[in-house]
Parts: sequence; structure tokens; C-alpha cells
Amino acid sequence: ASCEALEVANFEDVTFGGDGAAVLARSLEKCPSLRHLNVRDSMLEEEGAEELLEMLSTNAEGLEFLDLSGNDLMADSVEKVVACLKEKPALKYLALDDNEIGNKGVFLLGQAITTPGQFPALTTLSLKGCDVSAAGATFLARVVAARGLESAPLDGNFISEAGLEECAALLESAGGIDVFGPLEDNDEDFEEEEDDEDIAEIKAFDVSKLGAAAPAEDAAADDLADALAKTTI
Repeated sequence: ASCEALEVANFEDVTFGGDGAAVLARSLEKCPSLRHLNVRDSMLEEEGAEELLEMLSTNAEGLEFLDLSGNDLMADSVEKVVACLKEKPALKYLALDDNEIGNKGVFLLGQAITTPGQFPALTTLSLKGCDVSAAGATFLARVVAARGLESAPLDGNFISEAGLEECAALLESAGGIDVFGPLEDNDEDFEEEEDDEDIAEIKAFDVSKLGAAAPAEDAAADDLADALAKTTI
């Protein structure tokens, strides 16, 4: 049967595994109208998720909602997430809950989201239970403030009390820390390791670059204005 008109596909808790994910990707390739895809807790694993993402990179241009939570993804998989989804014009909601992407994954996502023209429609990024500590959370707070995300749920992570206070200060003009949602399962007693390479990379990053991001149309307008300014008649 044809699925050309299929707009919503919910496969939550359906166990695909890597091989099944490949079959799913081939099937959804025939669904150009797909807007909503939920594969939460489907055991896609990294290889299967990456096959699905590869398919989405050239199909389902109207995709608005994607939930990849609970599929054993690691930080390296975030590079594929970014590469395959960054130019999706309608993607508003992206969930990666319960994947061990850690601070490195947050760092990669944050840089992508604040790059002009990338993830242009994104309003919600859910990263609950992703092994994120204070360094990743404060970086995400800066991303939220710079980009103006409406929601970035972070419950179930390891954000210290001091980290939460810093996040609250950073988000004061961007809707407050409520943008992180309820934090009932956050572990405030977690202590970061001083020699953690991912944390060191985040702390060494020039955060002023995050404020340089602008909507794609604004960037294009600026380029046009510059070109016109250099034009002589």
C-alpha cells in the first residue's frame, strides 16, 4: 500500500534494532508528506538511527517533529543528527532524551543551532537524561538565550546547584530557567571531573560567537545589503 499521504508515524516502543531500522528507513522514504516521526525507545542503536537520519536528509522536507529518544545514541551520533537535519526548513521539535550524548553532544548541537541558517524553525530541543553536567547546561542556557528557543527540557541530568544558579542568571532575559522544564530528577550533588576533555572544550569556547547567530533570512538580507553597497552605477 502507498504511504504517500502519511503525515504522522508513531513507532514508540517498537523494537526495530539495527536491521529493522534500515527497513523502516526504506519504507519512510516513500512518505514525502511525513511531518511527525516518533521512534522513541525503538532500539535503533547508532547504526540504525544514522540510516534513518540519512534518509531524512533527502526526504520528508516538511518534517516538523522528530523524537529519537532512548535509542542508545552517543555523542558521535550528534554529528549525524546535525548534518542530516540542520537544513530542515520546518523542524520545530527535536527530542534526544535518554541517549548518552553528554556535554559533547550538547556542545555540537548548540554550535549548530546558533549557526545562521541552520535549524531555522526549531523551538524545542529536549535533552532529558542525556548525561549532561553543569558545563553542558550552562552552554545550553547561552544557546537558548542567543537563539530564543521556547523549550529545552533537561530533567534527569547531573547539573550542580551552582550550575543551576548560573543557568538561571543566563536565562533571566530569555524566559527564565523554566525553559528547562521540571528538574525533579536532576542530580545536584554530581561533581564534574576537572580533567574532563569535553568540559575543557566547552569552557575554552568563545561564547561571544553564539550571539552572532541570526535567522537565515536576516543573514541573506545582510549579504544583499553588503553587495548593493559595493555596487557602483
